[in-house]
Amino acid sequence: MQQSPIPKVIKSISHATEMAFLEENPDSIAHAVNALLADMAKPKGIKPDVLTAYVWFLSMLLEPLRYSIESGYVWAADLVAAVQERLAQAIRDEIGTPPAWHEILSSFRHVRIPLAPAVRAAFLGVEDADAAELAPHVRDKASDMLKPMLKALVDSGLESPFVLLEQINEVVGDLYPALVKKVLFEHLVTASQPLLRDTAVLMMLDKTPEIRHQAVARIETLAREGTLTPDSVRRLPVIVRWLPAEEQSAAQAMLNAAAGCPAAPWPEPVANLELYATLSDGSGALGVYLTGGKGKDALFGSLLFKEKQGLVEVWCEHPTDRRQTEEMIREARESFSAFAADPDYLDDLVAHGLAVAHPPPSAAMLLRLAEATGRTTWAPRWLDVGTLCAGLPVDTFSSPAALKAVLERSGDWPLAHDFAASWMEAGAAFDAVIDDLEESAHPLTLDAMETAVLDYILEPRRAVWAERLVLSALAVRAATTASSLPPWHDFATLAKVLSDDEPVRTIPLMRTIAHKSIMTAAMEEDDEEEEEN
Repeated sequence: MQQSPIPKVIKSISHATEMAFLEENPDSIAHAVNALLADMAKPKGIKPDVLTAYVWFLSMLLEPLRYSIESGYVWAADLVAAVQERLAQAIRDEIGTPPAWHEILSSFRHVRIPLAPAVRAAFLGVEDADAAELAPHVRDKASDMLKPMLKALVDSGLESPFVLLEQINEVVGDLYPALVKKVLFEHLVTASQPLLRDTAVLMMLDKTPEIRHQAVARIETLAREGTLTPDSVRRLPVIVRWLPAEEQSAAQAMLNAAAGCPAAPWPEPVANLELYATLSDGSGALGVYLTGGKGKDALFGSLLFKEKQGLVEVWCEHPTDRRQTEEMIREARESFSAFAADPDYLDDLVAHGLAVAHPPPSAAMLLRLAEATGRTTWAPRWLDVGTLCAGLPVDTFSSPAALKAVLERSGDWPLAHDFAASWMEAGAAFDAVIDDLEESAHPLTLDAMETAVLDYILEPRRAVWAERLVLSALAVRAATTASSLPPWHDFATLAKVLSDDEPVRTIPLMRTIAHKSIMTAAMEEDDEEEEEN
């Protein structure tokens, strides 16, 4: 039997060219999974370091697939579904151990791809992972797992409920149904240790509505009993502000019950906070990186905002080593062109992110960041283009010549500036427009293709591009050092024009984006044909 080349491939991947190969050959994931399962089925099992390498490799393959799924490609969703069914069958065939499967399946959560119910059911050993009631043996299994896990975490010396909840999420993840999380919550909320009860309070920000509802009701009981810690009481108003509107009534009742409980003061915020921002890329993602403090008491934080999704990732490490934070900031500046900006920009970004989706997936980590930076007034608030444009030069819209100048000089941004190099459209909807045009237009001209992309892709997405430009305007306005970026009011002006009824055909930037999108797609198609030949 020929040995699989996958382990050797894993060891060799260290350059962008190899990573590009993986992105261009998504079917590689099927070979990787087959090789992984073959190693797991060996009599002595799979070695821990080899398993870790496979999991890393799997994450690298899943990341571009998630992008393809977000871009509307059905083939990518089908490929991921086939991979997950293959894994589910391997679990049912009792290949590998539960700890190994936990590590493997966690890779899907880390790249934000949900696990199929069949995978979770196979892992739990049940027919329906989302049953209305837990089977007795599953409840017993969950309790048997959770009790020693919580004891081990507490005995390890953890002092922060944020860190404890992060560790719990690593173990529970998306593998276990909400009903198991309810069992976990009961263990936490009834515990004698204040640390565990503080962690239960943070679960009011869980992404699952049922967990939030249970948590709010039980925390109200603790408030009436007077058993909430002062630290938890301090956090309650912030937590309530981040809950959805339909949950506010019950949350407010809980807050009223806690009104007489003593609240601890907020800790002193980290000194000398620094912020580094990136502008929105072609996928609608932008990042923020934070550092502050000194020595071993430094802070590192990061946020990732994604269009239509809000704050999809939040991280806060405090206290941590200042030298490590400086290294991560250096990498962000070099790899993502992050630039120094006023930390107050964070307030606008977080407020808008909370308005798009609240609570966000990493809400507890966001609360930890708010606590560390002294920004405890964050609340959902949509960014308003009109308010932003109030700070524009007075003649921007009253003078046709001034407006035309802004629009004309922004037309070459995707060609002249690194920050806009990836500003283009792609995906299943884009492909469909071009395919339809190729079938109906004779002869097919570049002008016809650009017009179709403007009318059928960019026109429906004008609000998305307006949001990108608003966030970029705020970031550039907050920049604290001179740069080659265009002035912030150019971004704001474009956002205003896109928010109005001006056809995108008349906006030079949109025409350039349409042109670049078509040319990039054509070059990629030529490259694929060359490889096939």
